[in-house]
Amino acid sequence: MELKRRLQDLLLIFGNNQFTSLFKIKKAFSALFYSILGAPLASKDGPIRLQIEITDRCNFDCIMCDRHNLQKIRTLNNIISYKTFKRLVENINPLYLTLNGLGEPLLNTEIYKFLELCNRKKITTSMPTNMSLMNDINIKKLVESPPTILTFSLHGTNPLSFEEITMSSTFHRCLENFEKLLAKINRKKTIIRILCCLQSKNLEEYEPMFNYLKKWKLLDSFRLEPVFDFGVDSGIVPTDKKLKKAIAKISKDIDSIRETQKEVFFINWREKLIELLNRKTLKNETPCLTPWISTYITATGKVLPCCYLTSEKYVMGNIYKNSFHEIWNGKKYREFRSLLIDSRENIPECYSCFWNDYDRVLRYRLITLGQTRWLH
Repeated sequence: MELKRRLQDLLLIFGNNQFTSLFKIKKAFSALFYSILGAPLASKDGPIRLQIEITDRCNFDCIMCDRHNLQKIRTLNNIISYKTFKRLVENINPLYLTLNGLGEPLLNTEIYKFLELCNRKKITTSMPTNMSLMNDINIKKLVESPPTILTFSLHGTNPLSFEEITMSSTFHRCLENFEKLLAKINRKKTIIRILCCLQSKNLEEYEPMFNYLKKWKLLDSFRLEPVFDFGVDSGIVPTDKKLKKAIAKISKDIDSIRETQKEVFFINWREKLIELLNRKTLKNETPCLTPWISTYITATGKVLPCCYLTSEKYVMGNIYKNSFHEIWNGKKYREFRSLLIDSRENIPECYSCFWNDYDRVLRYRLITLGQTRWLH
């Protein structure tokens, strides 16, 4: 069990590959080698994880989304064609592929061709959706060509908070669609997850969220993610006063709980509240391996080292102008990795981000015979 826990990253990546090829094993270990080593160059085999924003169109207008910043400088009405998607998949050969960015994936009508291609190539896939477009036709198609992981983005447990956050009057429709999907999809074949972005308008919704997840046996599939401050609206990130009040309230509720499952859920929610409180003063100098093992390609073809770094200054290149492999170890990417290795303080967004790969560096450093620039 200990070995399985330590290798959980690789097990998830290889989970969709019953007969994992030597190439894929080599690719995974090559990516890990360069990331643990901490050199400006990454593996020539490319990233093991690929995130493609298959569209930047969205039928929601979530108040915390970076779309509000980006739509000031460009039109968000782009899609990745199947031809381009196929070229990227065949050139990069990812082991894990996420099909989303700042848009709703179901607004790209070719998505089922994307999923069919990935399933044929035994690529582990992840697809988030807001569920508003998950009608009977889409459910049927999704059941026929399912992703490995399907995530329902549920940011409110009642019509008021849901609609205040998403700016969409679709709360009941989204839940109905999700529950229809649950009844038809093979949950042994597709992992179902729920994602909630913790922010000012839903801080204290832990009880109804627990009840909903328990009803559908999804407690182990829930991810609570503290809001990332893109500077969209100061009211999205809760004040210290509001956070401390929420922490005090949930702590009091925890003291009176007699159900272990519920207590664990509430404690985890409280930890995220504390994380959000501490984020404002965070100065994170821990390792981040993302730019060595993953990449993000937008619907306009821009290559970024991380989906949170959407500013133009972090554009490493464009797949419509250069090949991906030219970009992957090109000058801009190498310079970015060097800055990150020297100090996360060099990149303000990374310095205030909670992502921490310290345990992964310790777990996999035998790959580099203990050599790493991260533990200096």
